[in-house]
Amino acid sequence: MAKTFELTGVTSKKIVLEKPHNPAAMILYNVSPSAKVKVTITRNNTHTITLIPDLTVATLKESQAKMETLSYKTNHSVPLPFNPKTYEISDMPTTTANEVKKALTSVEILLAIGGEVLLNEGDKLTVTLSNLQKHDDSHVTFLGGYQIAQNEYSYKELTWKKEDEEIALELTDAHYLIMAKPALADKYEFIVPNQKITMYTRDLLANQSTHFGIVAYDQQDGAIFGTNSCVVLDVRSINSVHVTKENRTADIKYYTVNPTA
Repeated sequence: MAKTFELTGVTSKKIVLEKPHNPAAMILYNVSPSAKVKVTITRNNTHTITLIPDLTVATLKESQAKMETLSYKTNHSVPLPFNPKTYEISDMPTTTANEVKKALTSVEILLAIGGEVLLNEGDKLTVTLSNLQKHDDSHVTFLGGYQIAQNEYSYKELTWKKEDEEIALELTDAHYLIMAKPALADKYEFIVPNQKITMYTRDLLANQSTHFGIVAYDQQDGAIFGTNSCVVLDVRSINSVHVTKENRTADIKYYTVNPTA
């Protein structure tokens, strides 16, 4: 069952979905790449957990597309028969006279893996959109699925405090590690069975170009290769990663996803 909410001319929007709406995905039209999405789910009016913790639309789309590609490569020896990776960034009008700002013309964000989120009596799925840029003809549509998903799309947030020069991220239960491009560190040491692999920022970006090719199109800059918003790594064979970055002035957040948890 599709359900649409208007976003034209607003800077934020809070949407609450309840039974009988079982959303599988949301499609955002004409929203800023830097608009943020937070998703929580409350079960039986008591227990609330955060599924998506204030991530930008561009990071959500890019990370989900990259995880889909990595998952496919794990089980197949041939490339994906379709390309889920790209999204388009265009200059779009806002409701302010003569003002034009960058926007994603349309972008699909999955809320569950392989189906829709089942909402029973007393359950609520809350989607909070913020940092919207008052784009014209902007809206969001929630779509259902053909079956109930086994798991919601859940991002676990890890915080690296600015006063710590190094951090060790435990990845035992993670399938994917997501790092926003502006927050990339200087050096990463990946601890795998019987060895340590050291990578620098340039190595990570080269890795992304090799694995993902074109990830976005910008109306002014053309094709964007490898990374526009975030780096995504398959860490299923990695025990932990030691991260180093000097002279930081703010906390850095990383995210892990385990589609089977």
